[in-house]
Amino acid sequence: MQPLTDNPERRKRVRLTQVCPIRLREATGTGEIAGRMFNRSESGIYFETDTRLDPGSELYIGVGCVPGTGAAADYACHRARIVWCRELADDAHYFYGCGATLYAGGVSSEPAAAGERRRHLRRAFRKPVQLVDENAFYKGVAEDISASGIFVKSGKQPRSGQSVTMGIPDKTGRMVMVRAKVVWSNGAGFGLKFTRTL
Repeated sequence: MQPLTDNPERRKRVRLTQVCPIRLREATGTGEIAGRMFNRSESGIYFETDTRLDPGSELYIGVGCVPGTGAAADYACHRARIVWCRELADDAHYFYGCGATLYAGGVSSEPAAAGERRRHLRRAFRKPVQLVDENAFYKGVAEDISASGIFVKSGKQPRSGQSVTMGIPDKTGRMVMVRAKVVWSNGAGFGLKFTRTL
């Protein structure tokens, strides 16, 4: 993870880009809420979710994966307070974007696991995709995307290093065809690096 270098908001704490699924639980409730974290600092976090959370409400934020891969990591649970919650644009994956302050201790500032130093920010992108390799046609669901790659969940597990042709829907629903290479693959899904647009 790299800090956002220009710090245009003049924040006291540097924000780190970190995209990762999270679980939320309101301090007064028992049900879990799904969401996705997009950046964090020692004292705060920005995430998106489909549930409107009232400013001032307290919650627990559970983070238990290596960002962008779905691979397990040491589970961390942070107590936080919602500072703001705004409705997102119609084309966003989630309905609301929220800023929260973390209570004493904050989020660990340890570096990301080896191989997780991303050049491009990943963004939530839950869309069906179509893939073709040398042997078969199959479907999957994209979970997140960046300028250089995409994470896909599918019933098929292609091998690392394999090349595929993939159809990704654009904002109008038209399929954009790209060539990509499987960078890693496990039971959680697989990561693809874009090589060229067709």
